[in-house]
Amino acid sequence: MFNDKDLTDVAQLEPILAAADAFGLGFHGTRKERAQWIYERLVRFHYQKLSRKKKNILRRYIRAVTQLSKDQLKRHIRAYRRGKKLCLSYERHSLSIIYTDADRELLAEVDNATGRLSGNLTAQFCADQCAAGDLGKMKGVYHINLVDEVTQWEVLVAVEEINESILKDVLEVAILLFPFAIKNFHPYLNFYRPCYFPERTTAKNGKVTVRYPRKNCMTPYRKLRSLKNWQKYLRPGVTVEDLERQCRMKTPLQAAQEKIAAREQLFSIIIEKHPDTDFPEKMS
Repeated sequence: MFNDKDLTDVAQLEPILAAADAFGLGFHGTRKERAQWIYERLVRFHYQKLSRKKKNILRRYIRAVTQLSKDQLKRHIRAYRRGKKLCLSYERHSLSIIYTDADRELLAEVDNATGRLSGNLTAQFCADQCAAGDLGKMKGVYHINLVDEVTQWEVLVAVEEINESILKDVLEVAILLFPFAIKNFHPYLNFYRPCYFPERTTAKNGKVTVRYPRKNCMTPYRKLRSLKNWQKYLRPGVTVEDLERQCRMKTPLQAAQEKIAAREQLFSIIIEKHPDTDFPEKMS
């Protein structure tokens, strides 16, 4: 690394900065050594007494050598003004390794199927997956939920199989049930995909704080069940047993994977029949 121990005037740093792009500057050392190096330069060049222009030159020089960001260097300067070196001990907080390679592969499978949810939502999805039970050899129906993400207008349809002939007729009818034009769409939500639900608290000064705690991560169906006397809001003909049966038709992971497969199959059919249709590259 370039040795600048004989430099005492900020003006001497300007030609070095001018040549830095061509020759490069770099610091090789530990975090503690880097903090010591920065502190020594701030002291040697009397940073506090410099003019604004010379302070800027010294900051540029330190950043060129250390590759720190502006905010990182500001923290070092604040520590220098207090007569200290910024070298906080840092230990990355991590959980003990208890997962196998097979566990990691399963988590990657869940991520791919669900579109990579946040940590809390993934945890809730896995919890629902664990509690879904074994479906055995009993074959159920496939439920497709269509929800407009702007208005939350929802249409629910059920099919006995996922294939072109059935999907074509069912989806044509389902789309007509929306009272407005559809730009593009994605299925699967109510029974299997967890959502964040807010928790609002009001302070004495009237300020409302909104949090999204882990306990409030749940599917829309579980949210419905959490409401007081929720059964009385059900549409005539819909029973708790019906909803629970639909929820247990498949595991969350199966539903997510089927959603991915059905979506890909559906759009491949549409693109084949309408090659000029402009669809986004990634449908979520």
